[in-house]
Amino acid sequence: MDASKKTYGMNVGLVLVCLVIVFLALVYEWNIARITEQNLQTQLTNTQAQFMNTQTQLTYTQAQLSNAQTQLTYLQAQVANMQIQLAAPTVPVTVSFHETPLGPGLVGQFRNTSTKPLVVVGIFINPALNKTVQKAMILQPGKIDEIGYDTGFAFYPGDTITLSSAGYGSVKVIVP
Repeated sequence: MDASKKTYGMNVGLVLVCLVIVFLALVYEWNIARITEQNLQTQLTNTQAQFMNTQTQLTYTQAQLSNAQTQLTYLQAQVANMQIQLAAPTVPVTVSFHETPLGPGLVGQFRNTSTKPLVVVGIFINPALNKTVQKAMILQPGKIDEIGYDTGFAFYPGDTITLSSAGYGSVKVIVP
């Protein structure tokens, strides 16, 4: 019986060794599965963050596109207005200048060269003094109206005059 006890003991030992090996293999597989799960969870978190970032960029880009479309519409309207002005004849007014003994600067003379009275809006800009004046004038046909120091705006070389009237394209004059 000694031999059978020995064989039995060896079999029990072999079974125990096999159980330990199986246990270690299971622990190893469990660790691999845990590490894989952690890696997958990290990848999922990174992918979700990238998705959120991409979604934010998309929203920002859509807002920029909307702004660009608004600007395009505004510019198209300006182009249409400019085309209308270019198609219309310019304001039939000539502008000349002379010195005045009443004060500083020049006097602007505005002559209506049409056969009808004109309501003209003049915008006078003096960039040196950072001064802008807007004045409405009713110009009679063939007549001259003067604007100068005594009427509220003396002209100087480099000043800009823009004249507008309904039905006409604007005229821009730089004071010589």
